[in-house]
Amino acid sequence: MNRETKVCQKCKKDFWIEPEDFKFYQKISVPPPTWCPECRMVRRMNFRNERALYRNKCVLCSKDTLSAYPEKSDFVIYCHNCWWSDKWSTLDYGIEYNFSKSFFEQFKDLMKKVPRPALSYTNAVASEYINYGVNMKNTYLTFGSHDLENVSYAKTSAHSKDSIDITTTLWSEFCYETVDCSKCFKVFFSRYVEDSQEDQFLFACRNCSDCLGCANLRSKSHCIFNQQYLKDEYDKKIKEFDLGSYKNFIEFREKFKEHVLKYPHRFAMIRNSINVIGDDIRNSKNCYWCFFVTRDAENCRYSANISDATKDSMDLTGAGLDSELLYEEVSGIGRRSYFGVKIWYSY
Repeated sequence: MNRETKVCQKCKKDFWIEPEDFKFYQKISVPPPTWCPECRMVRRMNFRNERALYRNKCVLCSKDTLSAYPEKSDFVIYCHNCWWSDKWSTLDYGIEYNFSKSFFEQFKDLMKKVPRPALSYTNAVASEYINYGVNMKNTYLTFGSHDLENVSYAKTSAHSKDSIDITTTLWSEFCYETVDCSKCFKVFFSRYVEDSQEDQFLFACRNCSDCLGCANLRSKSHCIFNQQYLKDEYDKKIKEFDLGSYKNFIEFREKFKEHVLKYPHRFAMIRNSINVIGDDIRNSKNCYWCFFVTRDAENCRYSANISDATKDSMDLTGAGLDSELLYEEVSGIGRRSYFGVKIWYSY
């Protein structure tokens, strides 16, 4: 089929449905969307509250619990232990379908009736204060992440240990205040850094060690503001900066911001990928309008925050992790799952 132009029923703007989109819709036997990709994304995000947490009370055990739902919510909330227990069954809340009412009206009533977990996480040890997490150990206030250990204050990070205040940081250890970093060790206050160690204040650097305040470096050591030093000179300069002083730290941070602006910025952070359009994509191919793809995605479209090895899927938000044929999913993991919220390990 050829590209078709549609008018979004939500924002009333024109949008395209590409030939590849039609092939996917035919493959999973669903009609083409009537909303544009951006409006579809906003609709999905309305179903995922990650970081706004409230004090609530478990309806089953009456104990106080941290919850993604406020106390005056319309939903029935169970604490993590009660929700996973055998004290109740979802089948007890079944209702007979009424053909005189619309499906969505009845589905809305069912969603309000069936208990929901206060927070969404699984396979977590000593990690009670997290939301949307999988395979976590000793983590605190981490959100939308998986496979973390001894990590606090993290967002959309994975496969990392012993770190604090990290965002979209992958396969790293002993990091602090990092954004979009991967395979790093003892890297602080940095963004877009890969395969590096013992660095501070780096921007878009790769395979660096013992560098400070640098941008766009490749395979360098003992550099300060992109200037090369001998090891002894470097160690002496580091002591002179005295970044343990808060005043000196703030001054250095502002100087680093000015330094970064002097260098070219890549239009998008795309690594080892073929035929992709989007940003922050790793080791993937044939992905269109996708953002923050952890690794190994294939044939995905109109999606953001896609976890490892997701294939042949469209319209995802915070979903994936070895998944295939997902469509309009929020926090979905599995295969052949459509129009779902928090559908984990379903095949």
